[in-house]
Amino acid sequence: MKKIFLIISVCLLSAISVFAQVDSAKVKVAPLVKGSVNHIDGFGFREYIWDYNKNPESITYKGKLPCIVDFYTVWCGPCRRLAPVLEELAKEYEGKVIFYKVNTEDANSVELSRIFNIHSIPTMFYFPLKEYPRISQGALDKETLKNIIDTILLNPQKKESKDSKEQEK
Repeated sequence: MKKIFLIISVCLLSAISVFAQVDSAKVKVAPLVKGSVNHIDGFGFREYIWDYNKNPESITYKGKLPCIVDFYTVWCGPCRRLAPVLEELAKEYEGKVIFYKVNTEDANSVELSRIFNIHSIPTMFYFPLKEYPRISQGALDKETLKNIIDTILLNPQKKESKDSKEQEK
């Protein structure tokens, strides 16, 4: 019995090590769907957003449109409440903002979650085109998310002018 268990364990560990050595250049990443939330893993993140293996020193967003990346898990209540809001916003901002979801417990996303130090979910990153990404934690309501999209992602000058007006007061 112990020999059978040992043989099965060795075979299982060998299979795991073979599958763990996946060449990211050979991985096919699903194409983006406009007007929808795109579920991606670490491979998709490196393909569409930022290849942290090639450029680890600075975050260089690869996209042509600003994006929101929602880090979530399937068992998270606030994450589940946020999901339909993000779907609505993806339709509303189709062609203007891309929406992504990353399951932090997916085997191909664990490294990504570690790099971004994700400890609280939902955690969302907002990637404007030419600025450093911003972050928020917790399930935000639709109006707050629309405000973030409109001021940070689509019209950064509007946020700057609003901030400067507040400072003048």
